[in-house]
Amino acid sequence: MGTVRRSITVAAGDFKSVAKLPGMSVHDRFFQALRERNLSEVWNFISDDPKLVNTQETEAGLFPLHLAARLNDVALARVLLDYGAELESLHAHTFSTPLKYAVFFGSTEMVRFLVQRGADLENRGGGATTPLDLAYKAPTEQFRRMGTTGSDRDYTVIQKILLEGGAKTVTS
Repeated sequence: MGTVRRSITVAAGDFKSVAKLPGMSVHDRFFQALRERNLSEVWNFISDDPKLVNTQETEAGLFPLHLAARLNDVALARVLLDYGAELESLHAHTFSTPLKYAVFFGSTEMVRFLVQRGADLENRGGGATTPLDLAYKAPTEQFRRMGTTGSDRDYTVIQKILLEGGAKTVTS
C-alpha cells in the first residue's frame, strides 16, 4: 500500500479524509471518496494505485467513471480519464457505458465532456439503444419510472450534443 495522504480543502468544501477510515479496504475507501466527490482524496488514491480507475464497486457494479457520470462531476471524470479510466467500460448490471449512464441521468455537461473525450456514440453497451436513442426515450413515462432524472430540456440538449458530435439518427 502506498503513502497515506490527508485531504485538502477543495472548492466543493472541506471533506473529512477517508484515507484513514478503519475497517475499510483501500478499494472501499476509494469509492467512498468518489461518492463524496472528494477530488483530492481520489487523486491521492489513484496516484498510489492507478489501477483503481478501472475497478468495479463490489455491490453496485459501478466503475469510477460511471459514478462520476451519475454525479455529473466533470472534474472527477477528467482525473479518472487522465489516469487511464476505460471510456467504454460496461456497468456490471445495466451493461451501460459511462456515456449512456450520463444520458440516462440527464447529465448534460458530462455528456458533452465524454463526447469531447471520444466516447463511442454508437456503443449500445449490452442493450438495444444507442446513447442518442436513449436521449429520445429518457423523458418518456416508461423511462421516468425507471429513474431518469433530467428535465425534458436536458434531454433535448443532450440530443443536440450527440447529433453535433456525429451520432447517427435514432434507429430504434
